Amino acid sequence: MDRPLWQMLLPLFLIGLTIHRATIGFVLYETEMNSALVAAYVLQTASALAAAVAIWLGRPWTVGILLALGALLAAASLLEGFWLGLRPPVVSVSEVLVIALSTGALALVMRREFGGEGGGTL
Repeated sequence: MDRPLWQMLLPLFLIGLTIHRATIGFVLYETEMNSALVAAYVLQTASALAAAVAIWLGRPWTVGILLALGALLAAASLLEGFWLGLRPPVVSVSEVLVIALSTGALALVMRREFGGEGGGTL
């Protein structure tokens, strides 16, 4: 297999995120928490799994699914902080900033790697 180490480790990380979000979503579903929050975790689970597959296979739609995953993570953080009050709003805003920066950087790398722009590895 001729690919950089990060292209093998990043899908494993995303599978871990998938398992984490799925277990939280299941626990929230069983505790009869707000259905909007449960739906947010279900969507995060699906998009994290799709992102892992896209990176592993090197598909050009990797950038789009990573941006969708970042948007879903940020939306859930804002939902937990402002609407449900599960965490302080300052924590939610700082988490959204970290999500935005890391998603943007990762999307730029994936665009260069899989999107045909520049081609090749970094």
